[in-house]
Amino acid sequence: MFAGLAAVLRWGLMASDPPLSATTLLQILHSFGAAHVAAIHFLTHAVPEDRAATAQGLYAAFVAGLVLGAVTIASGPLYRIFAGEAYAAMALLALLGAGSAFLLMRRWHGRLAVPGHHPQSSDVGGGIIPPP
Repeated sequence: MFAGLAAVLRWGLMASDPPLSATTLLQILHSFGAAHVAAIHFLTHAVPEDRAATAQGLYAAFVAGLVLGAVTIASGPLYRIFAGEAYAAMALLALLGAGSAFLLMRRWHGRLAVPGHHPQSSDVGGGIIPPP
């Protein structure tokens, strides 16, 4: 959620066409790394071990593929029409993300979000095979 709020602040201020010195400082608020670490942390705790690779793959495909691709395609026309004020659209997307993270924080109580079992952790199916 904090990464989303940092992104809202960063993109919102970028929409005002700040001077170069302020733009340099705003880069401190670049929050993709923090959001990615938080997402992987959530998946680690919310998805069973036997489905972790699938969950991380779906997350990567959705975020780095579908969403980032669509936003990149939309950014050109937005910038052509609104110039630097197009950053306000990014601030709105960041606000949507921060709001979603807030709702997830309120609803998720640390339990598995996806039913399953942990075969890697059990003696059956995930244990070490003794030598013959």
